[in-house]
Amino acid sequence: SGYEIKAQLKHNSGIAEAQVLFTTDTTLTFEPIAMQPTGNPDEWAAFIPHQPNGSKIYYYVSATANSGKIQVRPLVAPEGTCSFLVNDVVSKTEEEIRKTKLAIYPNPASAMTFVEVTDAVTLNASLDVVDVLGKKVMQVYNGQLQNESSKHFFNAGELERGVYFVTLKTAFGIFAQRLVVE
Repeated sequence: SGYEIKAQLKHNSGIAEAQVLFTTDTTLTFEPIAMQPTGNPDEWAAFIPHQPNGSKIYYYVSATANSGKIQVRPLVAPEGTCSFLVNDVVSKTEEEIRKTKLAIYPNPASAMTFVEVTDAVTLNASLDVVDVLGKKVMQVYNGQLQNESSKHFFNAGELERGVYFVTLKTAFGIFAQRLVVE
């Protein structure tokens, strides 16, 4: 897999070959990758190989017509290029989001308490205790949660009596469970 680049390529004589040339460092040479017709009229595509998260990929397209004419896009390539930033965020299906669960034991709580987080994918998360106004009063965990199930402990005895919410914040939203401290 990787990052698909598609281009509409036309010439009166037809297109003989096309390539996308890419680099993550414009002081180095561009690496060519052959493009293939997609089956859609005049559309060609290629995949730039996966790069580390945070990389900036610079690329341009070069095509050779059956007549021998070579054209690049953008016109100022390779001095000017197209670019994009790699931001590999894990995506979740609605079904996977529904599988995210928080369970608090015991609840009501007065001493050592644990929160079980069940999730379908590995992701970065923050697990906090907030008051009824949404103010964070305790951080239980901040880091990467592994898929399936994990348990996180905190001392509810350090909190004033009342109603709180344990919140799980991820890139996919905020999940909350009510907690009563006696």
